[in-house]
Amino acid sequence: MEHKIISEDFGCNIKGWYPAMILVYWQLFGFSVFSGNTAMGEPREMHIEILRELSKSFPKLYDGHIRNFYDNPNLPAGKEELLKKQGRKILNDFLLDYMGYDREENSLSYYYGFGESINGGKIFLDKVANDNEIEVTEI
Repeated sequence: MEHKIISEDFGCNIKGWYPAMILVYWQLFGFSVFSGNTAMGEPREMHIEILRELSKSFPKLYDGHIRNFYDNPNLPAGKEELLKKQGRKILNDFLLDYMGYDREENSLSYYYGFGESINGGKIFLDKVANDNEIEVTEI
């Protein structure tokens, strides 16, 4: 199943739909982005661009704007709750088990650790979009 997640301007297929690439992105770069320890030579601008686009697409998905309703300002009458439920499931499918999304803050949380030591990082997506910088808050 495909869902619009990244704009057509940034490394997308023709329609801007990504079925699984966000999960691959988290697997490859999640720890380094959320721990604030991006490796030397790691494409930091790529991280900023992806998080900037997620700052727009994750709230839309959470609010039920999926597939052909993604770019429409209003959801079809009587279908709002169903589409919100579907959108939230889609959004959760884009996150790893140890990640969370907060719609009110428009933030992503990522938990990591070994043994009894659990750490976490939170990124406020709107802040990334506005400041063009990734700031990780420890949680």
